Amino acid sequence: MQESNVYDVIAAFWWPAAVLLSAVIFRAPLTTLLRRREIRVRYGSMELVVPASETESALQDVFAGFLEQYERLLRPFHREVMETVLRSVEPRRVDEVIEGFDRDDPEHIGCLRALRGLGLVVPAGGGAWSSETRIEVTAFGRSLTKYLRSRRAEA
Repeated sequence: MQESNVYDVIAAFWWPAAVLLSAVIFRAPLTTLLRRREIRVRYGSMELVVPASETESALQDVFAGFLEQYERLLRPFHREVMETVLRSVEPRRVDEVIEGFDRDDPEHIGCLRALRGLGLVVPAGGGAWSSETRIEVTAFGRSLTKYLRSRRAEA
C-alpha cells in the first residue's frame, strides 16, 4: 500500500473512530441516556430535545458505517495481521506476525502504518517499526474488534 493510500484510509476512519471511541468510553452514560424517552442537550441558552429512539438509530447507523469502511478500506492482509495480533496473549514481535518482515517492503510497513494510523495498534515502547518491535493492541483496537465481531455474529 502506498503512503498516500495509508493516509486515505486514516482520513476515512478518523471521524467514525472518534465517535466509536466516545461511545465505548461513555457506554454506561449513553445506555442511561438511551433508556430515557428523550435526550436534552443544553449549551448556553440553547436546548436540543431529541427522542431517544432517533438517537439510538443514529448511533447504530454510525457503527454500521464504520463497519462498512473497515471492511472496504482494510485489505485482507491488514485484517489477517490484526487478527493474528489479537489472538496473542502477550504482544508479539513484528517478525513473528509478518513472516520475513522487511521494513522496505511497502506491503509490510504500509500494513503496520495503516493499523497504527487507525489507532488499532502501536509499537510497544513507541518508536519506529522494526522486526524486533512488539505489536501492542490499543484499548480502542480491542474495543473496536469486539464490536466488529459482535456485528458479524448478528449478521
